[in-house]
Amino acid sequence: METRYRTDAELRTLADNPEHLSQLKTLDLSGTNISDSGLEALASQAEHLSQLQTLGLSGTSISDMGLEALASQAQYLSQLQTLGLWDTNIGDRGFEALTSQAQYLSQLQTLDLTGTSISDRGLEALASQAQYLSQLQSLHLAGTSISDRGLKALASQAQYLSQLQTLDLWDTNIGDRGFEALASQAQYLSQLQSLDLMGTSISDRGLEALASQAQYLSQL
Repeated sequence: METRYRTDAELRTLADNPEHLSQLKTLDLSGTNISDSGLEALASQAEHLSQLQTLGLSGTSISDMGLEALASQAQYLSQLQTLGLWDTNIGDRGFEALTSQAQYLSQLQTLDLTGTSISDRGLEALASQAQYLSQLQSLHLAGTSISDRGLKALASQAQYLSQLQTLDLWDTNIGDRGFEALASQAQYLSQLQSLDLMGTSISDRGLEALASQAQYLSQL
């Protein structure tokens, strides 16, 4: 649906009329003035959002508090396929709350965390729940503070990520050790079509590790 809700007050008005929520499949609030209070109001009516497939929150001022409120109602979001959190104020605490509910998010295909404060701790939380995220196709981590440690954790669960097509690691702190770990699990990543390494600390050593697994990465 076209975004008509640009402030917390407008979003609360929507939440106060749950009959308007029940058929909602797409809610794009990206670039609006929505904050935690608006998201909390929406989350309080999540039982009426069982058809929601796309939720765009990128470019808003939501933080861990808002994401925690949404995570607490994840049991009602089982149809969610796309979650955009790009350029928000969320960090590891909120993201850990979300990933702890991953069993309810098994339809998730696209997760955009670009420019957030997610660190290795958050990515490790995601990796620990990867068995519930087997439909994930696009994972955007550009501009976060993740390093080799986080990518190693994710790579260790690559057997659950066989549908992954896009992995965006641009402008992160990942170096050769992280990419070597990823390369070691390349047999599970045969659907990978886009791997953005710009702005990382990869050297010839890491590139050679990836190249050595080219038979599994033929879609790149």
